[in-house]
Amino acid sequence: MMDYVAAAPAAMEENIRRSETLAGPLAEEYVRGGYRDLWIVASGSSANAAWCARPFLRRCLRCEVKVLTPFTFTVSEHDFSPADMVIVVSQSGYSLNALSAAALVRSCGRRCIALTADLESDLAKAADLAVDYGAGRETVGYVTRGVTTLALFFMLRFMRRLPKTDEPSA
Repeated sequence: MMDYVAAAPAAMEENIRRSETLAGPLAEEYVRGGYRDLWIVASGSSANAAWCARPFLRRCLRCEVKVLTPFTFTVSEHDFSPADMVIVVSQSGYSLNALSAAALVRSCGRRCIALTADLESDLAKAADLAVDYGAGRETVGYVTRGVTTLALFFMLRFMRRLPKTDEPSA
């Protein structure tokens, strides 16, 4: 695990360098879809990363950003509107809860948008748009690089391709 912690800064530098390539598809979807608010459906380390990025996203996008677990999303809080971009996140792409959330999004007639570190995963295959957020593969039980790279993805790369706006309000 400590090897992944030590490697995180280099991975993040590489992702900053590749930000246009990695961020482009999700940012273009956000703009093209005319979305207003953002729903991030994630659990575990992916949810932790989303919570880290949430204040920044709210300030820069000037929208509401919800972070929900897949269980909460599928069982009780899935009243999203066409103006809400719903993103299902799973670093491995094999979380059964994330797959259930993705199925619910599609059953509502909406595009399924997924963030994962494995574009060959079940979640990526179930999605209309699957984006690799640059975590790479981690083979230990504690995903450490995934948290930092996902938070960076939301805070830097996703924002980088959005249209410039006036200075955000405080």
